[in-house]
Amino acid sequence: MIEMFRPRHRQIMLAIAVAIVAFCVVKLDWSWIPTYSSRIVWGVWTTIWLTIVTMILGMICAVTLGIAQAAGPVWLAWPAKVYCTIIRGTPLLLQLWLLYFGLGSFFPMFPELRQSFIWPILREAWPYAVLALTMSVAGYEGEVMRGAFTGVPHGQLEAAKAMGMPRFTVFRRIWLPQALHRALPTIGGETVLQMKSTPLVATIAVVDIYATARRVTQDTFIVYEPLLLLAVIYMIMTDRFRNGDPSNDGAKLGADHIVTVRGEGYGLGVRVVTDPAQAGNLTSAGTFGWSGAAGGSGCWSRTGTAWPRCGCSSPPRARATSPARTCGSTAASPAASDLIAEPAPSRYPRGNR
Repeated sequence: MIEMFRPRHRQIMLAIAVAIVAFCVVKLDWSWIPTYSSRIVWGVWTTIWLTIVTMILGMICAVTLGIAQAAGPVWLAWPAKVYCTIIRGTPLLLQLWLLYFGLGSFFPMFPELRQSFIWPILREAWPYAVLALTMSVAGYEGEVMRGAFTGVPHGQLEAAKAMGMPRFTVFRRIWLPQALHRALPTIGGETVLQMKSTPLVATIAVVDIYATARRVTQDTFIVYEPLLLLAVIYMIMTDRFRNGDPSNDGAKLGADHIVTVRGEGYGLGVRVVTDPAQAGNLTSAGTFGWSGAAGGSGCWSRTGTAWPRCGCSSPPRARATSPARTCGSTAASPAASDLIAEPAPSRYPRGNR
């Protein structure tokens, strides 16, 4: 941390930043904060829950739109494509106003609806804000998920089908995890953009943190201080969302967590033994089974210094020209004639649909 500020230009920039912050704290008027503290907290909470709820609902719709465009029939793919094109091609503020002032004006025309239990909800502004923000996320991320689903290697899906894995299991354990992993950086960026789009809901009387800052300006005629506080709050929340993005942790999943053993080829869902001697494996070449994201015992995962696969404290060792050593035990390398043996039975027989 200290090394970061040793260059002279960084020290100058840090000094300027400290001077600006000190000037803002001392010279500007912050006496209004205790009076509006409860409204500020409520506005921050409204911004946070709007972001979280609309991202969850929007991603559920986005996965549906993505799979419809990537593998659905024409009568599903074209409506999904048209929806994403319209949402991405029109401003979010226009969509919000069409829902609130357009769709909301039709509901009072139906007496039965006005006498129903959902009328108090339809009279509020927040359902239209949630609907507009959810539709926006679904439109943008639906196109992202289409590309993510298309980018998953088709051979892995074919291998899963060949081993008898049901379609829904293929989608849940192979196709969807890889697609989400490919889309994680974009999803993280979309979350930040979604949070910074929530001030638009103040135009339909939803009280978020921006509406609170505007109310302070209207009551006290103080302009800069509420805006500066608003900027600081958004920067803090953006940093929290960015640090919580799972896509930023990709560098942590390196050699210290997943160890690939020589002699075995790995794919997401299928593990194939290519050289039992180097792999320290007593099975024969050609043995295959489920591993990776599909589960099973074929994943060589290390927790601390323990190697769960072989139950010892050191990694498997093998020599190409000598008997293989696996966790301290010696086993003779199989002969070349023994390398073609019966494959291991699949966890998903072909008849299990």
